[in-house]
Amino acid sequence: MQDRVGVRWQDGVLLAVVCDGCGHEGQQAAEIAVNSLLRNLPENGGQNHRETIRRVFAMTSQEIRDQTDCATTATAVWLSLGQLSAAYVGDSEVRALPYRGNFLQLTPALHHPYEPTEKARIEAAGGKVVGDRLFVRIEDRPYRFGLSRCLGGARYDGLVTAEPDFFSLANGMLRQAEHLLIGSDGLHGTLDDASITHREFRARVSGRSLADKAQSLSSFLAELHPGDNIAGFLIDPRPFVSV
Repeated sequence: MQDRVGVRWQDGVLLAVVCDGCGHEGQQAAEIAVNSLLRNLPENGGQNHRETIRRVFAMTSQEIRDQTDCATTATAVWLSLGQLSAAYVGDSEVRALPYRGNFLQLTPALHHPYEPTEKARIEAAGGKVVGDRLFVRIEDRPYRFGLSRCLGGARYDGLVTAEPDFFSLANGMLRQAEHLLIGSDGLHGTLDDASITHREFRARVSGRSLADKAQSLSSFLAELHPGDNIAGFLIDPRPFVSV
């Protein structure tokens, strides 16, 4: 398992970080990322801190490259009273479960090489996308990579970027979400399945405590998507809703 997660609580703001490592030393990349982001990210993810967040993502990416040629996704979510803010690279998602009858993906766009804007950027930099993967050849050996943005990824230098995307959720939407899920993997293509009804989800993800619900959700996702794994956080947003 190459996923790593971590939390920081500071002055009424929760910071949750989820990283999914890629490659033979992916767990090392993910561990470096979690430790660095928790240590260096600012106290909140508001718009006035975005340049600092970009610098921390870039610094963390270089720290990984100095130690391994592997890479990791990184999703950082700040929760404070009446506000959720997030910055991310890769495809570790944030979901509202459920939201108006849907399993709403809050992450605006996942960073895959085949997505039109990502593919155009890669090709403009002289790279090549084959199928759904970034393709490079180093010393006559082919390498394929499923992310267009990540931390680390020295092998794909100049083609992948550590530039994060941002999004936020205001108090009104927070109020309507029963749970927030920050997941390393195993969500895209799983909770989008139209055959999973709202009622079935409620029936399966049961339990009196949040920990029980998290365990039920983990089992449910493993059943829906066998062979994959998920690490992350299931969060009750109610303490962060402003009345």
